[in-house]
Amino acid sequence: MESTFDYLRAHAVELGTRILETYPPLQGTRDPVAPRIATLLRKALPAQALAITGTAKYLLKAKAARIVANVEPARRTWRWARSRCWRTGGQAQRW
Repeated sequence: MESTFDYLRAHAVELGTRILETYPPLQGTRDPVAPRIATLLRKALPAQALAITGTAKYLLKAKAARIVANVEPARRTWRWARSRCWRTGGQAQRW
């Protein structure tokens, strides 16, 4: 092997399998989305609905485990999605 790229090309399948076993996805494409998304005034795109549901699952999992330090990035993402994409009444927050 001459470079890192050659190594990754040669072992991509094994590395991908190992990553998925170690870190399973929170939300799969065939999993149902959160029912509360249907109550939003604006309809979320399918990819947005999956991302919101995955973020909500992460927050619930972290809250149950009381992991506060790792929750903040996901909480910021959720606040952004809520205020930027689905906020009603008044202007969205300026960043």
